[in-house]
Amino acid sequence: MSDTLGTAAVAAATGAPFRPGTRRPPRPSPRPRKRRGRGRLRLEIALLSALRSSCSWGRDLPRSVLAAYYGFYRWQGYGAPTDWVGLKNYKVIFTDPPSSRCSSTTASSSCCPSSSRGPLALVLALLLNQNIRGRGLIRVLIFVPYVISEVIAAPASA
Repeated sequence: MSDTLGTAAVAAATGAPFRPGTRRPPRPSPRPRKRRGRGRLRLEIALLSALRSSCSWGRDLPRSVLAAYYGFYRWQGYGAPTDWVGLKNYKVIFTDPPSSRCSSTTASSSCCPSSSRGPLALVLALLLNQNIRGRGLIRVLIFVPYVISEVIAAPASA
């Protein structure tokens, strides 16, 4: 038996044709796939989250700068601002009680800017993908508001 195996191995190595009656050498096993490590997966998540955050900041930052610029003018919301008032508008915002309350509400709601919503959504999606008790109920509670708004907005068919 070792003789036929040796002959087949020599024939395979030298490129000689295979002779009937001898055993073929076993095929080499394919190289196992490399599994991505957890470090690489975390790197991908970090890179994609950073890309999303930079896109959000790239969209939101110019808007904020332009809003701050318009704050130095008396402006009606259309046309070019021409009537310079300096810090007068900002003084009114911080000293007038209704304006102060409005600006504090705006500041508290902007503590969670849109750039952090993407990573937060990713974390929630990963948590809801785990095998936890009540996962279906949590998914339904998150999804129901989207469905209800579509049902309410749909035209009534008579």
